[in-house]
Amino acid sequence: MPRRFVLLIGVTLVSGTDNMVARGLLLTAGIAQCVRFYCWKGWKAYQVPMLFSLHLFYLFLPFGLILKAVVINPWASNLIWHLFAIGALGGVVLAMTARVTLGHTGRNVYQGPAVSWLFYALLISALVRVFGIWFWPVYTLELVAVSALLWTISYGWFAVRFGPMLSQARADGAAG
Repeated sequence: MPRRFVLLIGVTLVSGTDNMVARGLLLTAGIAQCVRFYCWKGWKAYQVPMLFSLHLFYLFLPFGLILKAVVINPWASNLIWHLFAIGALGGVVLAMTARVTLGHTGRNVYQGPAVSWLFYALLISALVRVFGIWFWPVYTLELVAVSALLWTISYGWFAVRFGPMLSQARADGAAG
């Protein structure tokens, strides 16, 4: 992406996302990320949870950009930031850290521990935090609590399950 375009995005977003220029840039960026996602063909990795989870959580980026571009209601638009924070950032970090932990501790990245459910817990956390509150604002406090609990369970169980791998010798006996 040309530096001028990145600068234009930065300057525009600093002025707020509630204007036509920002919406156009967000939509363009979202569509570009959809094209990238399509070219990666991440859906083919469905049988490999450690790899598929990366693609699944990456999808929150174009989805969030496009929603930020088209949602006009300021209250609902503010909720969309959580798609980036919990879904894209939190999800990709969790998926990548799980995969890297396996690889760097001499374990098979394709046959890791059965932890798919912690990725689903984080996915549900993001969706509840945004769309649960969007559709049922009267339950905001409860839905934030459910989302936070799912996030905490997901990252907490990751720490319990993967933490020991990082504090022991490599499983394959190699140095490092």
